[in-house]
Amino acid sequence: MATSESGDTAGALSGGCVDADVVLACDRVLAGGSSEVLTFGVDDNDGTSGLVCGGVITVWVHELTPSVAVALTGATGAAVLTRRLAGRIHQSAVTLTEATQYDCHDTIPDPACAVAAQWLLGSRSRTEFLESPDGSQTFLEAFGRRQLLVVVGSSGYTEALCAQLALLGFETVVIEPRPRFAAGITFADEVVGSWPDKAIEKLSEHGKLDAHSAIVVCTHDPKFDEPALLAALGTPAGFIGALGSRTTSADRLARLRSRGVPEATLRRIHMPVGLDLGAASPAETAVSIAAQLIAARHGRSGAPLRDTSGRLHDR
Repeated sequence: MATSESGDTAGALSGGCVDADVVLACDRVLAGGSSEVLTFGVDDNDGTSGLVCGGVITVWVHELTPSVAVALTGATGAAVLTRRLAGRIHQSAVTLTEATQYDCHDTIPDPACAVAAQWLLGSRSRTEFLESPDGSQTFLEAFGRRQLLVVVGSSGYTEALCAQLALLGFETVVIEPRPRFAAGITFADEVVGSWPDKAIEKLSEHGKLDAHSAIVVCTHDPKFDEPALLAALGTPAGFIGALGSRTTSADRLARLRSRGVPEATLRRIHMPVGLDLGAASPAETAVSIAAQLIAARHGRSGAPLRDTSGRLHDR
């Protein structure tokens, strides 16, 4: 959650029950006050900011230093490291374009920047909080970094999927070699007009695909989907899915087996892609696929929360 001196606020912490008090704390810090650590829970004495859900939220309110704010402006990916010790704040910012320069073993010009760079390059979490034996607290936060979704083929499902994933902060790339169909794609961040296997291989060669990327095949034509899936299996993409009926999926698997793809490799493909929501329309199908991507990202089953136990969110 962020707020400015002009009163603009973006984001939320709790859905509203403590946000008003946090904004007031932000105003105090922006007016020249020191950083604040606030704790909200069910046992608040005045009863105005307690969490009716029964949980506890600890909020760290601090101001971004001017140099960090400048570094974040326009950055496609950046990490901010904020270290708090005895009430004093030290901040460092590393953008994705400069992170690799801190990947050194002999001389580290700024240890804080090195830590932020390693975290930015190696983690896909949005935040991380560390407490050290010396009593210091370190908060790492990612800005601007987006997970990549590659969609193969244009259809009504493609548009709905790109629109849905854009709401979740994904960067979307559609591979569509047919100009007539490519012209109708409006929701993707980028449209690539190459054949699927060549486009996927190029994305991988350029380092765009990693273990946090997703590839979803939305074609129903063997001359598109088979090369696309073979190319996808040759990348480090953490999620590979293919749209289609169970019959279509079985036919695809048979063709891939005939090409010598091992069973262990075939199990990387979620096919039919999506969770069992009974989705029928393109919009419902997009929600089904998006839900499976979220579950896969966090290592969750996608089962109803009522039927599970343990924490709702990882610490």
